[in-house]
Amino acid sequence: MRTLPDGNKELAAVVIDGKTSVANFDAYEELTKNPKLVVDDLTEKVINDDEIARVTCSLPDGEFKTDAINALSANKGKTWKQAIDQKGN
Repeated sequence: MRTLPDGNKELAAVVIDGKTSVANFDAYEELTKNPKLVVDDLTEKVINDDEIARVTCSLPDGEFKTDAINALSANKGKTWKQAIDQKGN
């Protein structure tokens, strides 16, 4: 199972008697991808309006969501790695 951005669950695969049966290849591939590749992809992703919306869309309206949007907006045009490195200094 994987959780979609809207919170719904999607079956990726099942294991029966030790054998894996893939129900959704894309979901299964995403869930079994080498974590280093996932991190490498994310570190190079540029923070823009679409990325901010993707990250904050499932947050409930309120101060926390507003603060998150403002913090991310301050880093528009930077990669996630650049934003995190700058914050760490």
